Amino acid sequence: IVYGNTINLRGIGPYATLTLINGHRSVAQGTTGASIDPSIIPMLALQRVEVVADGASAIYGSDAVAGVVNLIMRRNVKGAEGFVRYGKGDGYDERQVGALFGHEWKGGQFTATFQHDYQSPLSGRDRDYYRGDLRDRGGRDYRTNQCQPGTIIIGGTNYAIPQGGVTAANAGALVPGTANMCDNLKYYDLLPEQERNSAAFTFNQDLGNGYKLYADGFGTRREYYQHRALTASNLNVPSTNPFYVRPPGAPAGTSQTVAYSFGDQLPTNDASGFSRSFQGTVGIDKDLDNGWKVGGLYTYGINDDQNATYRGLLNAEVNAALRDTNPATALNVFGGPNNPETLDRISRSVSISPGETVFQNAALKADGPLFDIAGGTVRAALGYEHQHIRTEGGQTTGPKLTPETGLVQLGRNINSVYGEIAAPLVGAANAIPGIHRLDLNAAWRYDRYSDVGSTNNPKLGVNWSPVKGFTVKGSYGTSFRAPGLTQIRGFALNGLGGLYVQNYSDPTIGGALRVGVTRNGPNDNLEPETARTRSIGFELEPSWGRNTRISVTYFDVLYENQVTGYLSDL
Repeated sequence: IVYGNTINLRGIGPYATLTLINGHRSVAQGTTGASIDPSIIPMLALQRVEVVADGASAIYGSDAVAGVVNLIMRRNVKGAEGFVRYGKGDGYDERQVGALFGHEWKGGQFTATFQHDYQSPLSGRDRDYYRGDLRDRGGRDYRTNQCQPGTIIIGGTNYAIPQGGVTAANAGALVPGTANMCDNLKYYDLLPEQERNSAAFTFNQDLGNGYKLYADGFGTRREYYQHRALTASNLNVPSTNPFYVRPPGAPAGTSQTVAYSFGDQLPTNDASGFSRSFQGTVGIDKDLDNGWKVGGLYTYGINDDQNATYRGLLNAEVNAALRDTNPATALNVFGGPNNPETLDRISRSVSISPGETVFQNAALKADGPLFDIAGGTVRAALGYEHQHIRTEGGQTTGPKLTPETGLVQLGRNINSVYGEIAAPLVGAANAIPGIHRLDLNAAWRYDRYSDVGSTNNPKLGVNWSPVKGFTVKGSYGTSFRAPGLTQIRGFALNGLGGLYVQNYSDPTIGGALRVGVTRNGPNDNLEPETARTRSIGFELEPSWGRNTRISVTYFDVLYENQVTGYLSDL
């Protein structure tokens, strides 16, 4: 809800890709701390992006279902760089300014980057294809009858309120079977206005005797503002309302529904908010005499996000204003003017959704040669990783002066151990016809979660080159992803979820809109997601093509018990 981005390998889902920064984990963004937004790193700070496009849970973590994306930041830069970028489209523009500074000294370096980004909003009114009436394109008419003036609905019959409004004196202008149709969503921003300021750094220092110290970090703040649809609703008007109009032939003394848009009478229920993250990592590596390298690192990160909407309707106040019998203060939804104080009273709701995630990660690792075989040197890697995640969030909703607040704090610890062996079974020294090279890679990882149990995930990979320049690759592995903390226990008021009242397109009445209610919230019976990944392919490096590489890969991912949330299908 704070309009962030995620990397989604294979299109399997935004939470199935593990995103790393310089090979280590990072604090997640979003009010629920669900995933990494890669745009937290300034563009100039990126040296390259590495992608492992098949399941890599055995090495990097059980949640790497679709694969791993590693954002590698620049180091060893001398001097300064900068860039300015501006782009413009119909009804939209964006700009970026960035600068990088780097300095090296004997045995060390420091690189710092800053970037400013801005993008204007893109309104639905600036794109003619964004509309509700799709009949000329083979679709349906999804416009709404919640307009200004609106539509009276009584006894299952619609009556369009004429321009200028309707009173008892001109009730004969109401024609049965008619409805005003409009496109309130056109006022929605397809892209919100956003501004981001971000900075990042890397640091290295050779300490001597094989010890190397390194550090990296980033800080970013993004703010946004989004214009939303006009405030509209189906309102139940009692016959005692002083502006009540009975259509000719309709039964007397009954309440009626008026599908109504407040239009320019009320400010739109716009959304605004921010996302800010800060993180630092420090680590030390040691090169041993036997070719092994050992090291450890510690990461601390914090993310603070918030989404807020104001000026929404207060249902209790709306109903009270409709029941009001005083013409000076009652709500008029039949096309006439309204008392500004009445409009202010019915639209003073607030909805604020904050979220804070604190992430700590400690890791120990070692890798190096084990022994030599005919095809080459067998190498191994092993490590331990501890993660501590604390997420706090909730909602503040209700009248602006007396809202109700509910905050929930959730936590999780994850302890993991992993091992990997790379064995060159056949190499240059023992190649035979049909087997120019044969490499075997086997890995295993054990993860124990403090709240959802433990998992073992293996991976096996084989690279076979029958001839030089042609390699067949295959892999098999499993994955396990625990449901998100808020998916199990939730952030809604008291952690119980909530009811959402909104418009639904009903196919049983030609796609017309109904007001419906849906429940959305956590599920403490959720089980972890599991996946089985397989891939096979080939890679060709032809002798006739300098620096040419051609590869084809077939992948098969069986993703089961995937956890998703559908608030509604509009």
